[in-house]
Amino acid sequence: GELLQKDFSEEMWRVENILPIAGRGIISGVAGVGKSWFLAELARCIALGASFLGKFAVSQTNVLIVDEDMGLRELQRRWKKLPAANKLHDRIFFLSLADLRLDSDGAIARIEKAAEENGIGFIIIDPLIGAHTHDENDAVEMRKFFNRFSGFKVKNISLLFAHHHRKQQANAKKNLLEGMRGSSGIPADIESALAMEEVQDAWILT
Repeated sequence: GELLQKDFSEEMWRVENILPIAGRGIISGVAGVGKSWFLAELARCIALGASFLGKFAVSQTNVLIVDEDMGLRELQRRWKKLPAANKLHDRIFFLSLADLRLDSDGAIARIEKAAEENGIGFIIIDPLIGAHTHDENDAVEMRKFFNRFSGFKVKNISLLFAHHHRKQQANAKKNLLEGMRGSSGIPADIESALAMEEVQDAWILT
């Protein structure tokens, strides 16, 4: 009875119809498809409050990018190519090659502190495999990992992880999400799962 009487507010979105304001999401695709560029553009739009891809409204907030792949030199090179990059110096923050293992309490606390001190409401972790030491094929272990971020949900901090497809399914013509590396239970542990591929110089999201 009580549950049915409770008044919930409307769903709030960090990215309209893609990622809830307090949600956890994954974008997955084969290596080199452009996930990091896609995430950079998404981060830019959220930091500026600009619609994403000219279509999806966003909820503006500061952004933290946890990079365990490229390093600061390559990040700088890429970000300088983005429109209005000079307006982002106090809106987007980077932790690069910091060897953060987010399956440890200390690393989670460090991220939470950075978010609180800098008004960060959106965090990108690229790639997922660089952020933990769990067996990605073990559904129980991966559920424990994603559950570690429950505190972010309470604070309306959304997270998006970059993930990889299995190489042997790069050209599969079935549901792209089935090509996601690791346990098939991963999409069930998060609120948003996107698969990405490139066709004739265009990105396709599923």
